[in-house]
Amino acid sequence: MKRATSLALPAGIGVVAGLRSMTAPAVVAWAAKRRLIRIGNSSMISLAVGTLSAKAVNLAITELLVDKLPLVPDRTRPGPMAVRALSGAACGAAVSSVLRRPAWEGAAAGAAGALAGALVGHYARTRARRRMSGIAAGLIEDAFAIGLAAAIIWQTSRQ
Repeated sequence: MKRATSLALPAGIGVVAGLRSMTAPAVVAWAAKRRLIRIGNSSMISLAVGTLSAKAVNLAITELLVDKLPLVPDRTRPGPMAVRALSGAACGAAVSSVLRRPAWEGAAAGAAGALAGALVGHYARTRARRRMSGIAAGLIEDAFAIGLAAAIIWQTSRQ
């Protein structure tokens, strides 16, 4: 596998985490549990995936619903950014392990992708709200995040 691809996929799942912090772990856990991707059996990642699958999916669905509420803190604040970076790092490490690359490399790419995804997502949603409701803009962002996550898992499963 080309090095660019082995970094692009973990970074891409990080972007998903930047857009929706729980969607990335939910999709990775769901795909691993259904054996669409194989995460090394001896790694801490595989242990986390096994125990978090159903919980991550429930949290992701909750996040997709709650995200549209006005009381949700801005994703660019330090706390939400840290959560997104950690989520991106964990998911990037998992994707990297599937690709038989060092976990630290995937974690770094995933964290960087999450930070970029959060900032670009914030900018895009702010711009979109000038032309449509906040709920419509959020639903478009949800669809993009889920579609991107599905594409990354599909591509990762082919490796």
